[in-house]
Amino acid sequence: MAFHQHNRTLIEEVEELEAKSRRQDILIDEAVLYDYFDRLVPADVSNAPRFEAWYKRASAEQQQAFYLTREALMQHAAGHITGEAFPAGLELGGLNLALQYHFEPGHPEDGVTVEIPLAALNQLTPEPFEWLVPGLLEEKMTALIRSLPKALRRHFVPAPDFARACLQALSPGEGSLTGQLAARLRRMTGIEVGPDDWRPEQLPAHLFMHFRVLDTQGGMLARGRDLETLKAEVGAHAERSFAGLPTAEYEREGITEWDVGDLPEYIELERDGLRLRGYPALVDEEQGIALRLLDSPDKARDAHRAGTLTLFCRQADKTLRYLEKNLPEAKQLCLHYAPVGSCDALKRDIIRTAAAACLFAEQDELRTAQAYEQTRQAAEARLVETANALAGQVGAALAHYHAIARRLKGRIPPQWLAALNDIRDQLDHLIYPGFVVATPRARLGELPRYLHAIERRLDRLESNPGRDRQLAAQVAPHWEACKQGLQGTNGNSEALQQLRWLVEEFRVSLFAQELGTREKVSDKRLQKARQVLS
Repeated sequence: MAFHQHNRTLIEEVEELEAKSRRQDILIDEAVLYDYFDRLVPADVSNAPRFEAWYKRASAEQQQAFYLTREALMQHAAGHITGEAFPAGLELGGLNLALQYHFEPGHPEDGVTVEIPLAALNQLTPEPFEWLVPGLLEEKMTALIRSLPKALRRHFVPAPDFARACLQALSPGEGSLTGQLAARLRRMTGIEVGPDDWRPEQLPAHLFMHFRVLDTQGGMLARGRDLETLKAEVGAHAERSFAGLPTAEYEREGITEWDVGDLPEYIELERDGLRLRGYPALVDEEQGIALRLLDSPDKARDAHRAGTLTLFCRQADKTLRYLEKNLPEAKQLCLHYAPVGSCDALKRDIIRTAAAACLFAEQDELRTAQAYEQTRQAAEARLVETANALAGQVGAALAHYHAIARRLKGRIPPQWLAALNDIRDQLDHLIYPGFVVATPRARLGELPRYLHAIERRLDRLESNPGRDRQLAAQVAPHWEACKQGLQGTNGNSEALQQLRWLVEEFRVSLFAQELGTREKVSDKRLQKARQVLS
């Protein structure tokens, strides 16, 4: 009946208020509702057919009494549960994502759920979701402060007051919640809270966003509270879904010169009422250079850089062929590199790295025809000089590598085994197939110093192996943490790269102090770098 649907809708609205406020004391008890309706119905009406017959004959006033009001269903007001505090949707980068609220501790979807269309999945990053919704943010900040170790937590008591004060000064949705919160606490108290000091695992599940990934028909494909894990699970499906959008304007193959006009950072597309962003990029594919529209800004940035570099190398083909035949000391380079990889691969790596250094010397990204053409001409003019200089740096590193390798051969005293295994492990992460391309340009010039430090370590190992063990023990925890990260992320992390090269500087400072370090590195600084990594 009409009044039943009316009342059911109102009850669901009040239940949603309870889900948002996470309190089950707003909707009146079922017993109260039963008593109310029991008084309205005559005693002789005892089943549905009799009720329907009676209701049809009832007066308008009697019928209207069956229509409840929202106020009548609520035990107390819920004025604090506003659309601003608990919005129905979340807007991110042009996407409007629906939010659902559920209050059932222990349930997989307890808390706030954001619904993500499959095609939009790869466009999202975790940081904006750390902020949940405004109505739950103070509770989450309070819980984060309470999760700190006691030695830190005692500086921020009472936690709710500090959370409330911080909330007034923060910019929700911008960057990391814990990063902003730590910075604000430092300004208020002078106390430093490191990234590793927070213990989010102590927070209840409802203080983390729950994600529900939907297919084109609205069915659920995946769900969970870790966005990156969901990307790993269904990101390939998301990529294919995005590729099905009408993007002909940004789909071309067989590109041999910059004839694609000026490429915007992104364009907006619509499908089934959903507004998405696409990111144009020149892509280096097996069949040649192509123009593609990608679904992720990070993916597009990396692909476009590689595609632009390949286009430059093809247009500068004459200069590149000259370098392949005339790199300085090429024979010696290849001789020292022979245990690692092929001579041709090494020369190609040196030349491509030099080309990247020239092309991206002023700008990390080229998106207009004019900028590319101007940069291309200047880059080609510097290419021979840059490649020769780079070959010299690589040659110096390989010369040290060759000398170390010779010293590691032959009979080894048993007390040296641990040190030599450590050195071999270090060498494997410094000189390996493709190291010229993989090593950041600024660090390539430091490789000779890192390798020379290993030679100094070997010199001292002969006279004092006990001291070597002591120094190695200081490096070991940092190096192990770094290697675990390298295995888990393929090195694609700014924090990880920072830690990785800080470890090398730390080694130099311990094993070969007189060689100096690029930057002052202490055990404390390494601890902070590891906190950032974690």
